[in-house]
Amino acid sequence: MIASATGGVPPPRKTVYAFIDGNYLEIEYAAVMKAVHLDPGELDYGKLRGHLQASKLFYYDAVGEPSSLGANPTSKQAQDHAASLVRYTEKVARLDRIESTPAFHVRYGTAQNRKNLRRNPEQEQKEVDVLLAVEALMFAVRGNMTDVALISGDLDFRPVVDALVQLGIDVTVWSANRGSVDLRRAADTFRPLDYNFCRSVTGDAWTQRHPMVNGFISGVPNYDVSHEEASGIASGASAHCGFYDNTFLAWVEGETLVNRCDDKDALLRHMTVWRGVAWS
Repeated sequence: MIASATGGVPPPRKTVYAFIDGNYLEIEYAAVMKAVHLDPGELDYGKLRGHLQASKLFYYDAVGEPSSLGANPTSKQAQDHAASLVRYTEKVARLDRIESTPAFHVRYGTAQNRKNLRRNPEQEQKEVDVLLAVEALMFAVRGNMTDVALISGDLDFRPVVDALVQLGIDVTVWSANRGSVDLRRAADTFRPLDYNFCRSVTGDAWTQRHPMVNGFISGVPNYDVSHEEASGIASGASAHCGFYDNTFLAWVEGETLVNRCDDKDALLRHMTVWRGVAWS
């Protein structure tokens, strides 16, 4: 190994491996996009790789067989079977697309209790958490990576995060606001699965159909009631939405952050979700 100019050993080249709780990512991503655009969005996994700056990405999920259909099924049983078949087909196709994305590797757990799938599908996954933890520790011990990007909000991952940190791995946890606070604290760095992140990893065709809500630090526009499109309250302060310079702007009095979007309804929903505005 070549010594550095100061005589020491040069630091290893940064190598990021991403470990993704697939079910968690899909649920949280869709929730963020639907809250603003009323559409679950179209996640672009190539963009996700670029955003995480990962050389390898391991995506963990589980697929179970569709529910069986016995003899002489009732109308409801037939409908449930047809719905489970659609879910199964769509999920298999999505995981195939992910597997075909450069640097992505899909890891499969198992799915059980198929009778509960329609009501609570996220509880059907088995072995996924353990598989993710074992492989993350294996790569760490082998010295394959210097950094980990973990996408999950599940507290069950705190032990593996603790172990990775103790092994000298720099761990970044990406999770939604409702994810485990203790998991975030165990990591070296926390990054939110917020609107800006979700838009940055969304496919181009979808983003062209849905104008983005942008935020910028600036003085708020000179208030003019003739421009007013909506008004509301956020933590006791007045909030306004108006049409200025061929786009919609929204802000809360006393703050410097202004949001803008060509879609007024999306802008209002964004301000409600992320700024706590109650529009009148």
